[in-house]
Amino acid sequence: MKNKISEILVCIGTNVKKIRLEKNITQQELAFLCGNMDRSTISKIERFNCEGLNVTTIVKISSILEVDVSELFEKQKAP
Repeated sequence: MKNKISEILVCIGTNVKKIRLEKNITQQELAFLCGNMDRSTISKIERFNCEGLNVTTIVKISSILEVDVSELFEKQKAP
C-alpha cells in the first residue's frame, strides 16, 4: 500500500511542477491562488513529501493550472 501511495505522490508532484513551470507560475503564486496556502506545501507536493495531500487541494491545484485532475495522476514517460 505504501508503495502505491508513493507512486501516486510522485505522479502528482512531477505533474504539478511540470505544468506549473510550463505556465510560468511560481510556487508562491500557486500557493496564494490555492487560498493562501503556504508555499512550503507546494514545495512538499513537488518533492513527493506530502502524504496528507487531500482531494480538495488536488482539485484546487488542477483548476488553477487549468488541467483536468486526471492529468495530475498520469505517469510521465521516460525520455
